[in-house]
Amino acid sequence: MEKGILQAAEIRRQLEVLDSRTEELGAKVVARAWVDPEFRARMLADGRAGCEELRISFYDDTGLIVVENTPQVHNLMILSTAQMWKPSTAANSASPAT
Repeated sequence: MEKGILQAAEIRRQLEVLDSRTEELGAKVVARAWVDPEFRARMLADGRAGCEELRISFYDDTGLIVVENTPQVHNLMILSTAQMWKPSTAANSASPAT
């Protein structure tokens, strides 16, 4: 902030966005994909656009890649340092069995 690169308001806004991200948002997306095959296809094609359909906004140009487990391939999720910063995210990020 001293060098004028970041403004306090921008830092506050990004922290508010991070704080608004809860396990419930992820559960909402997954539950919708389970019951709506067309939504699941849209999520697999463009995860960010699928989330935005559910009014889950992105505060920057973050991309979201969505993958699906199959009988032949099971995907492993690796948490980033940023995700681990919020303990509730790391503790509750297990994907359901398919």
